Amino acid sequence: MLKANFSNGNFLAAAVVLAAFAGLLLFTGCSRLETQNSGNSGFLDRISRSTITFQFFINETQEPLDGSVLLNGQLLGIAANGTLAVHKNSLLPGTLTLVGNDAFSGSNFTFYFQLQGSDIGLDRIRFEVPERAYSREIFEAGSINTATIEKSIFAMANEERAKYGIGKLRWNERVAGVARSYSEALPAEGFHHTDLEGRDVKKRLSDEGIIFIAANENLFFSGTVTGETNLAHAAIDGWLSSPGHRATLLDRDGIYSDAGVGVHCERKECYVVMDFAALRQEQKVLLKKGWITFHYLHNQDYNFAPETIPVKLELTATAPVNVYIVPSYDNYKGFADGRKEGILKEFNDVTSVYESFSSSRGNGMVIEAAGTDSEVRFSLDFS
Repeated sequence: MLKANFSNGNFLAAAVVLAAFAGLLLFTGCSRLETQNSGNSGFLDRISRSTITFQFFINETQEPLDGSVLLNGQLLGIAANGTLAVHKNSLLPGTLTLVGNDAFSGSNFTFYFQLQGSDIGLDRIRFEVPERAYSREIFEAGSINTATIEKSIFAMANEERAKYGIGKLRWNERVAGVARSYSEALPAEGFHHTDLEGRDVKKRLSDEGIIFIAANENLFFSGTVTGETNLAHAAIDGWLSSPGHRATLLDRDGIYSDAGVGVHCERKECYVVMDFAALRQEQKVLLKKGWITFHYLHNQDYNFAPETIPVKLELTATAPVNVYIVPSYDNYKGFADGRKEGILKEFNDVTSVYESFSSSRGNGMVIEAAGTDSEVRFSLDFS
């Protein structure tokens, strides 16, 4: 699993500095303007000087920001039309917080400002939030097109593999469905490879009836997603920088043939799951004249749930061979003793075989060099 190495707190702190700095630039001028507006009335002047007015706006648009205003966690009041007047004797230096709700998107926002002791003597302070910071704060990750990101992550994974001469993974929608379901469960279940039912990726794939030889999983989490975040790049870069995740992604041993990606986003968080599965097995063997070899079609040691599975056999040979489908390894031992018994299907004197059939647990394939040495390549596909 992998979590993004950046935090929303750092971003908010930056927004606070900008907003607070913008307010400080206006402190002196606003104070003078307030005193002038008091006129010659001693009563109005005393009211003005006993209160301080906070104003909250978006810098570029001058749009007022409404919401609850807190000082050091205690509620001061509600800013309406971007304005809140507060008695100075209720103020202390500390952190001023504005918590509101964007009227258009319905998204919540929170901004922080530092109130210094010298600020309390002012009559008016104007706090301005940069428009970009505001847009980042109200962004909802749930609006992201996750299907597009899933395919982007998959494509980038194959691009990385190609850099090292590693074969492409096949997109498998059934595997992707398992990954997608798990990404949706992660916010509630916690960021782990094992779900609340104790199922790991192998068990989740098996429960969906997916037949595989081996399986693995990469996870990625980002809690600071904005409209500017390139989630696909962040996930791939994160995995490549982690030795364990990198090994699974690049798969230099060529174990995995298929993969699928699931992405789920909510609030400002995104969860990425990439599941890898070996649904295709490839082998090469050199047979001398008169030699035979055995390979399982449905290995009883594999974690295949059903007793019978679909198998697609693709075989090519440089010289003619005989291919026999047999019930078990015991039949192969009979071949070695000259007894060809229990043959389920056979292909004689061939240089290629392309066949799909059902295989029961323990079934295997015997390949025999027909008359001369032969290099045989074959693949078994369980997808």
